[in-house]
Amino acid sequence: MKKTILLLICAGALAHTVFAQDCAGFRRSGEEMMNKKDYPQALSRFWAAMIACEEGNTDIIELIKETQNRWVRDLESAVQREKKAYQEAVVAREAAEKARAAEEAVRRDLEVKERLAKERGQRAETLRISLLADIVRERGNKRDALLLSWLAMRLSGTDIAPLTYGSFGKAVCDSFTQTIYTSPATIERVQYFDSGKRLFVKNSDGTLSILTSDKAGAAITLPEKESSGTAVSAASPWLLTWRNDNRVRLWRSDGSPGPTLEGHTEAVRQAAFSHDGTKVVTASRDNTARIWNTNGQLLATLTGHTGNVYEARFSADDQYICTRSADGTVRIWKADGTSAGHLKPADSYFYHAFWLETGHTLAVHAADGTLRLWSPETDNLIPIQTADVAEVALSSGASLLSVMGKNGQLRTFNAQGTQTLLFPETAQGFALHPGGKGVLLWNAESGITRRDGTGQLLYQLPARREHLLNAALHVQRDCFLANTQDGKGQEAQCTLNDSKGAVLARWPLGTVSPLPNQFSPDGQSVLLVLQGGKTLAFAPFPEDIYEKTEMTDQEREHLIKTYNIELFDALVK
Repeated sequence: MKKTILLLICAGALAHTVFAQDCAGFRRSGEEMMNKKDYPQALSRFWAAMIACEEGNTDIIELIKETQNRWVRDLESAVQREKKAYQEAVVAREAAEKARAAEEAVRRDLEVKERLAKERGQRAETLRISLLADIVRERGNKRDALLLSWLAMRLSGTDIAPLTYGSFGKAVCDSFTQTIYTSPATIERVQYFDSGKRLFVKNSDGTLSILTSDKAGAAITLPEKESSGTAVSAASPWLLTWRNDNRVRLWRSDGSPGPTLEGHTEAVRQAAFSHDGTKVVTASRDNTARIWNTNGQLLATLTGHTGNVYEARFSADDQYICTRSADGTVRIWKADGTSAGHLKPADSYFYHAFWLETGHTLAVHAADGTLRLWSPETDNLIPIQTADVAEVALSSGASLLSVMGKNGQLRTFNAQGTQTLLFPETAQGFALHPGGKGVLLWNAESGITRRDGTGQLLYQLPARREHLLNAALHVQRDCFLANTQDGKGQEAQCTLNDSKGAVLARWPLGTVSPLPNQFSPDGQSVLLVLQGGKTLAFAPFPEDIYEKTEMTDQEREHLIKTYNIELFDALVK
């Protein structure tokens, strides 16, 4: 209930430092503000009273409802008053034109009054309709809520208030968020594969499911459970699983089993597809890695490590493979299995290796915190960070490596190890655009910063009261997703935000999900992990729904009569 009431409060209401007052003081102050018709301040104090009072909040809830009702009634009066003023101004202007005796200065003055009266009336009507939309939405009337908030958006023109944005966004979330999958366990992994046509889901109880990304059809549950690892092919309809044995099982996207890859003499530790989806590389405790095709044929065995092989990955063009072993080294192989290089730090241990998104550049992260680059063209390890690497991210489709140090400083390097960008902000987290066209950085004290691919500052948003957990950036629509948690570490939510910080849509998450929410590969919808990580849902962008929404003549008459809509000549024609 507290959360619902908060969402109804005008986004323009000022926040105050209220926690030093007691419950009765907040309530008394709220009543005074209500009687003075300072409704935003009254709602702010009643909400503070709700927080301060440990019990017995019923009368405060009634006071909040009374404040809302008084506000709506005053706004209705304002609409009628301004409408009357508008009509009087029109009559006066017409009389002046017929008489042709009024001076030009008088005519201009009347036109200004007419315009201002119309604008004031429209603003009041827009706010009233937005509040009505929230009220009827809470009563379960989703269609009326959507149409009312849509009308408020239309009536606003280009000057859309945050409350109006928020009202329409809530109506869109209620009406168009579509649940596509529900799990009895927590969803641990969600990944698109098969060129974005399918979704792979791994749950905490070990179940594996396949969904169609167009939202059609039921989930397919694989007969495989208790697997120790999984991998999917981004480009082909294949996925694979392995347990703590020496076999890897291939599965088709329709859930049917494919070939079993057998040949390792000890347990498989990791496996990965080639980028074109035609090959698989497996890494094992038997100190080898093996290359297979998806027909199950063994193509090559990679030998030379003296310890368990932990990782094996194809380069971006599938021409090379890197393997990382417990012997502390990384080896590079050509796609036919022949050796192409051997990397061993002089005084440390490589614990991670990965290819950049284009070319043949390999990044290796050592236990001493250093990060180095290698390529078969140079056959030379290039250090790019001396120590204290906290997080590393790649930009897909670009040979760029973003490195954040433990001091919160983010830097970008190219494939030659040259630093291309040094961001001045101290960040607690960052999100890259998939194509390397921008970055979003955030800090609890300094707020959110958005920069383009060249490092140029695009905008800065003030710090939030909520703790920002993770984010996703959408450059084309100039918006971002943010998963946040309240200051008490309890309620979490996902918001869709524009470049001005306005919340376009909001979805409650319940408890914090271990997974970030994300945009679909085509950029046309949002994939959400809701209900504390147990539900998958798709949601559209509110701007798309705004463009597609249509209202029948019958619905139009219903809204005008039921809610006494005063749209003036903007929408009444």
